Amino acid sequence: MNYLLLVGAGFTRNWGGWLSNEVFEYLLGCPEIRDDQFVHELMWKWLGKGGFEYMLADVQRHAVTNPTSENKSRLASVNAAVSRMLADMNSSIIKGSLEFQIANSAAWIGSFLSRFNAIFSLNQDLFFEHHYLSITFSMPYYGQWAGHELPGMKVAPGQEPFDWQSWGRQTWQPATPTEFLLRENHQPLFKLHGSANWKDSSGRNLLVMGGDKSSAIRREPVLAWYAEKFDAMLCNENTRLMIIGYGFLDPHINMAIEKAISHHGLQIFNISPEGGEHARRVNTTRVPGLVTEPTSLEYAFEKGLIGASRRPLNQIFGADETERKKLFRFFEH
Repeated sequence: MNYLLLVGAGFTRNWGGWLSNEVFEYLLGCPEIRDDQFVHELMWKWLGKGGFEYMLADVQRHAVTNPTSENKSRLASVNAAVSRMLADMNSSIIKGSLEFQIANSAAWIGSFLSRFNAIFSLNQDLFFEHHYLSITFSMPYYGQWAGHELPGMKVAPGQEPFDWQSWGRQTWQPATPTEFLLRENHQPLFKLHGSANWKDSSGRNLLVMGGDKSSAIRREPVLAWYAEKFDAMLCNENTRLMIIGYGFLDPHINMAIEKAISHHGLQIFNISPEGGEHARRVNTTRVPGLVTEPTSLEYAFEKGLIGASRRPLNQIFGADETERKKLFRFFEH
């Protein structure tokens, strides 16, 4: 059996990360947002209907379709505010600890993560790089792996001597496409939308936010390769995908999951406050006064869901042994 993990913002919230609505509240206080009436109105326009990423998508679209100096400057300012938000969030995440409890080895997060054949993250924060990828493999719960890797990425030259101690404190850049390989016996982390500490070949931040993510991914070879690996691994026979903290709002991710369930028998386990109802909760026609139209995501849930949990990880891997046992049934054939 192949076990895969997909995480979204709700995963790192257990360690101090922010959800989309919390990012909205952060950005409202940034002068780039507060003092620009156009952007400020966009923020409120998209509240509850896509959040800050839809605001960013609108700003990006204006800069492309009407590339005036004002629109370009506005996009640069909004990007600066988002970068500052990521830096502040990462500062908080890095101060924490990976484990919720040390005494009970059955509840170690590190041991849990090591069970997956690959980890896919939609987050740009540095949780994995600092708390999981950087830890020595002499610790007992890393099981089958000889090491970790960020496939297709390499440390940028000119790093400070101490940076090797934390992958999160290093700057990373894409390798050449001929180096897009998976090393044997190394657990891969694929950051499908880039990362806060990644730079492209021109030195710009390599992260995907806002609108038309699929096109942005196709333009960057390493992210296009990641998308291909995600699709391919989901479609392998005898595969289970655990999903933690993903809001099911990225069409390209949903399509890959739906296809794998429909055509290749993928089984999924969803951890979120919505649990097994998540697909129905994101269906905008399921409100009073509208004719309900079931979505392809709902059909996928009905066919592929083998379990769910509505409780946060810090509770599951804390004192809630019963819920933890339910979660670990995912790894039973």
